[in-house]
Amino acid sequence: MIDFRDNNRLYESAQGYGTDWHCFAVNGVWIPISHSWRKIAINLSGGADSACLAMLLCEHIRSQSLNIKVHVVSFIRCWETRPWQGPIALAMYHQLQQRYPDIISDRHEVYFPPELEMGTVGLILDGRSGDQIIGGSYNRYLCLKLGMDAIFNATSQNPDVDPPFADRVLTRDLRAADADPTQVIMQFSGTNAVICRPFAFVQKDWILAQYSLLAAGDLLDQTRSCEGDLLRELRDALDIKTYSYDAGADLPICHTCFWCRERQWAELRCDAVITELRDSGQITHER
Repeated sequence: MIDFRDNNRLYESAQGYGTDWHCFAVNGVWIPISHSWRKIAINLSGGADSACLAMLLCEHIRSQSLNIKVHVVSFIRCWETRPWQGPIALAMYHQLQQRYPDIISDRHEVYFPPELEMGTVGLILDGRSGDQIIGGSYNRYLCLKLGMDAIFNATSQNPDVDPPFADRVLTRDLRAADADPTQVIMQFSGTNAVICRPFAFVQKDWILAQYSLLAAGDLLDQTRSCEGDLLRELRDALDIKTYSYDAGADLPICHTCFWCRERQWAELRCDAVITELRDSGQITHER
């Protein structure tokens, strides 16, 4: 049974972080917002999770006629082994800009050295990997230098399956019942801005269900979850001899990486999630 009460209770204990804010509900899940915010940013990768969160934020801003602009932060990652990630993230930005032209604002690119990725060097400082340090530092920079009121991150919870996926990202093994409020919303040091992680205890089956409920299948089709790369899963399927990728060129998915299997699990669960939400009276947004 889908139950977000433990997740939503965390926000009740977090009042006082940053500026005055409240939460709006989307089909059972609470998401922070403030009518006093003017500029917020979202870390947008081109995957289904971040695109969904961007869509939900923009839908709420438009429906409530809020004077909030949404900036997009895209991280340039794994440019040698997944050269398509940059073009896919850029294409997603353009898709969202077309859907919400009065809301989606500037795009900011941040370079992550492959040498500092978690998969290369692991955790290097205070339990964090190089990519986590760079991303977090840049988000704080945006708040201080460009006056962002909030930064949104769409990292989601691992699938609740038995046995769990052996190659899952262990830092996503979270449970709302055992969490503290800082895992969903936390004030940036030295600022009035907050970092929001509304999907920290939300799994991908609920996320994919939102595309169906909001009739946004066209947007979902533009996302990519596969993390297969040229050195491993996709080396025999692709003939890319340089560190470049022509946007729009045929790009298969590997079907074997964790992210492919997580998405397949979520797709198979999507109808059941919608039925559970309807039966429990949690549907608030549907087209």
